[in-house]
Amino acid sequence: MKQRLVSTPQPFTPHALASQWRRLMPLLCLLYVPTLAVLLLLFGYWFFTRNDVSLLTRDPLAVVETELLKIQQHPEMGIHALGELKLPLFTGFVSNLGVLLWASVVTACLLGWWISRANVTPRYSPRYLGSAGLISLLLLADDLFLLHERVLSQWFGLDEKVLFGAYALALATHLLVFSADVLRSDFLLLGLAFLFLAGSLSVDLLPVSLPQPHFFEDGAKFTGILSWAGYHWHTVRQQLSPGNS
Repeated sequence: MKQRLVSTPQPFTPHALASQWRRLMPLLCLLYVPTLAVLLLLFGYWFFTRNDVSLLTRDPLAVVETELLKIQQHPEMGIHALGELKLPLFTGFVSNLGVLLWASVVTACLLGWWISRANVTPRYSPRYLGSAGLISLLLLADDLFLLHERVLSQWFGLDEKVLFGAYALALATHLLVFSADVLRSDFLLLGLAFLFLAGSLSVDLLPVSLPQPHFFEDGAKFTGILSWAGYHWHTVRQQLSPGNS
């Protein structure tokens, strides 16, 4: 049976934007209050221990590699065996939380795509959710297997800028093809996701050196991933709610 989508409203009127913010406010609190707690935990870890925050925010493999490099470059540290290397219990926990968030988006979007195919008048195109699930799967694989940092750059000699360009092209194509669905959704939260993720990528471009760059870079990345996850959780819930309200 042919599907018929609900009509697209005028999304950029002041009334529509204000209404969207009101709808999103409970979700924003649910997302960003725990995020603030994580950031305060990271700051407290640095403030009270004076250890590098990157121990908690980066991928565990990257952390171990960095620490081994320090041992090699500074033998005066007195660490002569791998068993003597002491890392925090929660090494890489922010990176691991990010991977779990990516996985949750993949699951939600693909499940939403599968279920909503039978809906005659879905709020969003099921293909929009399916495409979002595949984009999230790509970003999950990149984070989990360090594709742009290790696999594709070191094994195949591809420049990171080329890879980021390919990711950006895939994402832009997704948004362009499904622009009507994006505008029909509560896209302000999606905009926040892009804002935080872009902020994470911009930390390395700052003209000044930050005392704890990974606090800002990985903190913004985690907030961006959480915003991306929250947007798609919310969108799938709308798609599967009775009446698509």
